[in-house]
Amino acid sequence: MGLRAGLVVAGLAAVAILAGGAIVTCACLGVVLLAVVVGLRWWSREGVDAVRLGLAMGAVPLVAASLLPACGVACAAPGQVGHVELVCIAAGVVAGVGLAWFADRGRRPWRTWMLATAVAALTATMGCVALGATGLVVTLAAVVVASTAIRIPLLARGA
Repeated sequence: MGLRAGLVVAGLAAVAILAGGAIVTCACLGVVLLAVVVGLRWWSREGVDAVRLGLAMGAVPLVAASLLPACGVACAAPGQVGHVELVCIAAGVVAGVGLAWFADRGRRPWRTWMLATAVAALTATMGCVALGATGLVVTLAAVVVASTAIRIPLLARGA
């Protein structure tokens, strides 16, 4: 089980590096993500669910951000929002909505959803290294805000 999760994290880190991310930064984020994944999987069944959901949904912005440099698209100047940032926001929103929807659909507790959101945000961060600070920040914000905006009303409805 741990080996499989390690292979997934290594594959995601390789995608981020091949997309043009700084090797050292992507490797460090990969090691941090691996430590979080192994720790959560070891912690409990709830951690296993959070890792599975977080890696799957975090891969959406990671792949989107990895494809952008290959298309020859550059980030806007700091503080501005261009096409790259809009794609990052859209991918982050898709991941955030997916996190909230799958967590609600599986009737998972709020703690699982929060842990899955953290794993997804860390996974997305690895993919956004090549895009710079603006792309990274808007992606993280989109994942967390979209997930929270959808999940909180769902939790209130179930209470």
